Amino acid sequence: MNNTTRITLQMTLMDAIFAVSEGNPGAITAMVNMSRDYRKLDPQSALDVYMPLLQMDTMGIYAEDIHVLYKYVCGANCDNMAIIMRGVQMGLLSVNAVKQAIAFSKNESKVNAEIDFIGLKAKLQEKLPKFLKCNDPVAV
Repeated sequence: MNNTTRITLQMTLMDAIFAVSEGNPGAITAMVNMSRDYRKLDPQSALDVYMPLLQMDTMGIYAEDIHVLYKYVCGANCDNMAIIMRGVQMGLLSVNAVKQAIAFSKNESKVNAEIDFIGLKAKLQEKLPKFLKCNDPVAV
């Protein structure tokens, strides 16, 4: 981990949410939604509901940047956030690319189309067969 991490082993889920969100309402909403939904989005994650929080902390993305990532880069879509987090974790997407998408969205105040969510999802599902299958109508 890098020296910017804020989450510790002693923290509750809510403590961790506030540590990365810094009280930003949009970031709190994003992290609450992701923590609530992550178990069904990525059932193979060993980090369970803490994955979104730990991933933001590891990438050094906090507060307003979490809000921009969730709302503008991902279109307020938890599936897209999960794709970004697992994509970075599995080396299919760089942290730098994520931070560039956030910066673009902050400056342009519009949704960024630079991240190939469909292609990343397909690559992730090759490696993680249960990833984002909860929304597929024929998933078992």
